Amino acid sequence: MHDIDAQTALEWVKSGQALLIDVRSAGEFAAGHAPEAVHIPVGSLSPSALPPGEKRKLVLVCASGMRSSAGCGALRPKGFEAYSLKGGMSAWVRAGGATEAAPGAAEAAARQQKLMAGGAVVLGLALTGMVHPGFLILTALAGARLVSLLRPQPLGGCSSGGPGQTSCSTPEARGKGGGCSNCGAR
Repeated sequence: MHDIDAQTALEWVKSGQALLIDVRSAGEFAAGHAPEAVHIPVGSLSPSALPPGEKRKLVLVCASGMRSSAGCGALRPKGFEAYSLKGGMSAWVRAGGATEAAPGAAEAAARQQKLMAGGAVVLGLALTGMVHPGFLILTALAGARLVSLLRPQPLGGCSSGGPGQTSCSTPEARGKGGGCSNCGAR
């Protein structure tokens, strides 16, 4: 297919040679996207969805490169010079690309994770009583995840994620893209 590395994509977008199109879902886009990106979910991607008169190269990005490759496959036969960003948004950030999130996106994602873990605990308990005691393992795993989600985070950022990592409140923990190497916070 027509893949492009993140460094080249970043140079093209910054110089105005290319339009960056984020083809992820609305929730993924809200959680974090490149400020230069135009949001067009892959299911809505068509020549008519593009800005009128767009003649630049198109760099499509998703989480991993699968949806952006599919988007390229839809646009190239229609005459567009479209490229899939190899490695997705994580490659964009590693190459030094900026990201921003919609206000409240992190809180919404955390709330969703807590609801899912809580629901798994309830489901595991129900299955343990009605089907088989072995489902108690599901309950224990979901409960452990729920406890880790409810654990308070220190002010100013996350804790060290392992040997050699520091709190994201320090410049040393921030990668080339400015985000924490542990939690991704900016």
